[in-house]
Amino acid sequence: MATINTTGIFPSTSFIATNGSGDLQEVVSSVATNGSVTHDGLTFTAVGAGELANVPTITIEESATATGVEFTASGSDITMSVQSTDSIPATFDELVSDGITYRAETAGDSGILVTINESQGADAMAFSAGVLTIDLDDVVGNKTQGDIADLYALADLSVKDSIELTITDHVTALTAALNAEPLISGTDEIPAVTIGSYTQGQVETAFAGAPSEVTAIASLSIADAGTNLQTVKAQTSFNGSDAVAGNLDADSDYILIKRTDLHDLESGEQNDGRKFMWGLIHKAESVFAALPDKPVNFTISKTNPVTADQGTSLSQAYSVKVKYGIQNLDLKVES
Repeated sequence: MATINTTGIFPSTSFIATNGSGDLQEVVSSVATNGSVTHDGLTFTAVGAGELANVPTITIEESATATGVEFTASGSDITMSVQSTDSIPATFDELVSDGITYRAETAGDSGILVTINESQGADAMAFSAGVLTIDLDDVVGNKTQGDIADLYALADLSVKDSIELTITDHVTALTAALNAEPLISGTDEIPAVTIGSYTQGQVETAFAGAPSEVTAIASLSIADAGTNLQTVKAQTSFNGSDAVAGNLDADSDYILIKRTDLHDLESGEQNDGRKFMWGLIHKAESVFAALPDKPVNFTISKTNPVTADQGTSLSQAYSVKVKYGIQNLDLKVES
């Protein structure tokens, strides 16, 4: 059976429906886009546009083995590793002399000094201006660790709030005086290093020196160099999109006719070229026939149906007659 599609007659034909609001539901053209991932002010954009065969990904992680911020690539997968370390607790200044441990009550570098003066008028212990001063009423060799512990027990809060004093035993004699000996080895706490320790600017600098296999996959832009990062990010794909060709040609005029305006053209028959042309001609003839003032340079008429094919079908003829202007073969204007 010979058939012809409507698109075979009118190649630019588009079969488009409207939604419940009467808006056309055509496919709108769009250009290919470069996939991107944005996290904590960092935007990684794929170098290649569209839906790439090897979809790029980005992973942002903390790593104990990284140095600062590092970028690596495996295939089309980028990993951004930032150095992370645990916090290191503070330590306390100490001085150990003659079995006595003098320990600062506050962590870090206390700057405390210890002085033991022998053969003073009386036994005493005092703390002032960062110096613990111990006065003995006899020579050092005649004093024991217990004597110093007893002085500490009787000392005021200025001493005890500054220094903790412990001994190994009470009876061991002292051997040496002290002349402004410092408490040493105290350190401040070293905070943990996490992803929040790094700024967008540091990441940008690291990316500028990233291996070529990384920069061949993606570029990086940042929102604010001074803003710190917040969190790690699990592996995430760059979601690019391919270019989309629209239903309609660019810079073109279209004639939109509702299907039901054509005679007896049912849903699903739009691309039946025979039904389309019959519906168009039949509808046009019926409209022309009803005009009180009919065109004379374009006329269309039809015969009454008659039997054909030995009575198995009906036949009807349509006649179209046109008049052209003398100068060209364009339809002559109605006068």
